[in-house]
Amino acid sequence: LLSARAKEGKSFEKIYVFNSDSFAPSCSLSSTAVVARRGVEAGVSPLGDLLYEGFACFKEHVSSATPSGVETITQISAATSKLDSFKARYPGAAQVRECAGLSFKAPAWAQTETAYLVDPPSYLGWLQAQAELSLPLEVRPELVTAIDEGQRIRLSTQEKNDFLVDKVVFAGGAYNSFWKQLSPEPGLSSSRFVQGAYLEFHQVDLTRESFSLTFDGDNLIYNCRLGKLLLGSSTQEVRHELAPLAELKALHRRFQDRLLLGLPPLSTATVRVGAREKSTRREPYVVSAGNKFFVGGFYKNGFTVALSLTRSFSRRCL
Repeated sequence: LLSARAKEGKSFEKIYVFNSDSFAPSCSLSSTAVVARRGVEAGVSPLGDLLYEGFACFKEHVSSATPSGVETITQISAATSKLDSFKARYPGAAQVRECAGLSFKAPAWAQTETAYLVDPPSYLGWLQAQAELSLPLEVRPELVTAIDEGQRIRLSTQEKNDFLVDKVVFAGGAYNSFWKQLSPEPGLSSSRFVQGAYLEFHQVDLTRESFSLTFDGDNLIYNCRLGKLLLGSSTQEVRHELAPLAELKALHRRFQDRLLLGLPPLSTATVRVGAREKSTRREPYVVSAGNKFFVGGFYKNGFTVALSLTRSFSRRCL
């Protein structure tokens, strides 16, 4: 997005990107990462409008830029409970025993739609490489520990380095909460730190193309190219990375009970944990305080909404 601004004539002397996975691991790299409309339509709710616009923006991005690490897939949404709300969201759903080549052990209401499966390391690496083609970008694997405001902003890092900058954009997900004191805006102060955990299986061959299934709120995502299967995720409003193993075990069991699909045994799974940020009504926020900007609150919708929201933010603020 900053690359686009550079092509429009916006100049930047230097752009620092501070990213410390050792202390503040990126949830983007610990994500199920599916971009899908999930039945939402425009004009129903503010969040629905953001998701609708975000999906359209990401679809155009994939078509025009053909980024690495993104694959077009079928999203299957199914339910056996809360059927009134499910049918309202998916008016084309039907009660079936099989959907898009996936067989259920008992009838379920289901509907399919086109979606995009993202492999976060590949896609984020591609984004960085594209940015470096047109920007004076310097990625620093350092943790910012102090911010002193003056005519310019001084950033100090854990590695005892100081940087003078004109503007700061906080896009640290759940870790934005550590800087709440820098802005009184409610969009930031009301956000919450949420842990998400899921099961990841490798060297899996389900003898079918990649797909994503959401069944009564549980997610199963299969990446055929990488031979990777994800089951998730749990949600806890806690500030630690200790995964709720009992919940993940129950999740694995639910999919075994629902699907005629040979799932790998639980003992072969890797448990992945990410820190996410949940904001009021799950709506993302853009908050400004002088030359400081806060972007976040993408709870479960990061890859769907971030591109369209950041384009708007970049044009207005940078």
